[in-house]
Amino acid sequence: MNQPLNIFIAFTGGVLAFFSPCFLPLVPAYLIYITGLSLIELKHLRLKTIIHSLAFILGFTLIFTLFGVAISLVGDWFYPFKTWVRIAGSIFIILLGVYLTGIIRLPWLDEEKRFTIVHKPAGYLGSFFVGMVFALGWTPCIGPILAAILTLASQAGGMIPATFMLISFSFGLGLPLFLLSLTLGTSLALIKKLEKYLRWLHLIFGLLLVIVGLLLLMGRI
Repeated sequence: MNQPLNIFIAFTGGVLAFFSPCFLPLVPAYLIYITGLSLIELKHLRLKTIIHSLAFILGFTLIFTLFGVAISLVGDWFYPFKTWVRIAGSIFIILLGVYLTGIIRLPWLDEEKRFTIVHKPAGYLGSFFVGMVFALGWTPCIGPILAAILTLASQAGGMIPATFMLISFSFGLGLPLFLLSLTLGTSLALIKKLEKYLRWLHLIFGLLLVIVGLLLLMGRI
C-alpha cells in the first residue's frame, strides 16, 4: 500500500475523531480534569495547561502505537490469507463508513466501554496515565474511526508502516488538543460554535471511509 497515503488517511482520521460528537464537547472537562484547574484558572495558567495536554497526548500515543505493533503482528500471522483478509477488512471499513453517516445503526458500536478514574494521579505523570486510560477506553464515536485505521494498518505491509499509521492517527487526534491549549480562551468559544456542524463532519468522514473501503476492495490502495 501507498505509505504516504496511509499516513495521510490515519492523520485525517485522528483529526476528525477529535471533532466527533463524543469527544469535542468533553474537551474543556478533560482539560479541567487532567490539570486539576478550574476553567478560569486554565485561561491564566497556559504553560501548565500545555504541558498537561502534551503529557495526555503522549499517553494515548503510546497505547495507540502499541495497537499498531499488535495489529501488524496479527497481519503477519494471516499473511497466507491476505486476499481474504483484505476483502473482509474492506467490507468492515465500508460498514464503519456507512455507520458514521448515520444511514444504519450498529448497536454494538453505540455501547460505551470505557475505563474511568475517580481520582487522577497528581502531576504530569498523572496526565500521561490518564491519556493511556483514555486510549484503552475510547468512546464509541472514536471507536469506528480507530477500528478503520487499525484495519488499514493490518494491510500496511509490516510493523513499521503500521506503527507510523497509528502514530499519525495519534498526532491527528492530539494536534487540535495541543492548539486548543495554546489559545484556550478563543478555542473554548470556537468549540461551542463548531458543535452544530459535528454531524456534517461525521457524514463527510463516513463517506471518505466508504471510498477508502471500496478502493481497498478493488486493490487500488
